[in-house]
Amino acid sequence: MCRLRRSRFPPPHPAHYPPPRRVRPLFRYPRPLRPPHLRRRPRLQGCHARTRTSQRTGTPPPAPARCPPRDDGRVQQPSPEPTPVVLAVDDLRALPRATRLVRTSREGVQLLQEHRGMFIDELWLDHDLGGDDSVMPVVTLLEEAAFHGNPFQIGTVYVHSANPIGAETVVRSLSHWKYHVRRAVAQ
Repeated sequence: MCRLRRSRFPPPHPAHYPPPRRVRPLFRYPRPLRPPHLRRRPRLQGCHARTRTSQRTGTPPPAPARCPPRDDGRVQQPSPEPTPVVLAVDDLRALPRATRLVRTSREGVQLLQEHRGMFIDELWLDHDLGGDDSVMPVVTLLEEAAFHGNPFQIGTVYVHSANPIGAETVVRSLSHWKYHVRRAVAQ
């Protein structure tokens, strides 16, 4: 009769076992493209608009050689690029690039609600807005919109603040909801 020999020492604790080997996945998904609301394409208007190919023949329709003349006989010039929409919420700085600048969080919330369906190229945020006011109501509005599945269409959110902890809070909150956020220095 064969007996197994029992050790007088207890078996080793699981914490002493070697760590399991990490297995590399066989397939990695490619990095996702930028969301459609962040992609920008130049749009041409009038006679400069891009034409689609004809479905019947497969050839594009002939493009006009030049813009049609105006009533006074002059040739119409192509329309200039639309000015970018740059919004800023700051209490002290005068941001020269901003098309609209507001000084309080209440005005910032109203400004974003005015631009709800529009594409905003840049949004500049300062954390401390003087006194007890901060930019957090604006950040909360952006977060709630993303939570409900209808985020604001913003190209880049720039956070400039002398308060590093407040700026990091804003960056983390908006990055969590997939807004493109950068720390910046504004003069």
